[in-house]
Amino acid sequence: VDDIAYVDVNCILGGCELYLPKGYKFIVNGTPILGGLDNFLESDSNALKTIEIHYAVVLGGIDLKH
Repeated sequence: VDDIAYVDVNCILGGCELYLPKGYKFIVNGTPILGGLDNFLESDSNALKTIEIHYAVVLGGIDLKH
């Protein structure tokens, strides 16, 4: 059983908010170009399941929240 979920987020000329559940380990990596990502997630290092987020943002913003 694969205990990793993958999420790909692409945001161009705008913004998005992504709401994720608590109690997971989060891995976030990506590329901001004239934009940014605000990560408000609280990663649980003892969690058995992982959510891996890959993002690209151009002239916009992404918020990661619970």
